[in-house]
Amino acid sequence: MDKKPERLMPEVRFKGFTDDWEQHKLGDFGNVQMNKRIFKSQTLDSGDVPFYKIGTFGKKAD
Repeated sequence: MDKKPERLMPEVRFKGFTDDWEQHKLGDFGNVQMNKRIFKSQTLDSGDVPFYKIGTFGKKAD
């Protein structure tokens, strides 16, 4: 069976999105910290970059 050529755009697009996809690593957008406990008192409610931890996925960022 022949492999399909890799596509840089999905078959279904959201309105307003026309460019090819870009591939990035998560580390290109911020620092990934594993096994480091971060307390609420060490984060801010405001700023340019939201802070997410496992307990906040699907909710408001800390």
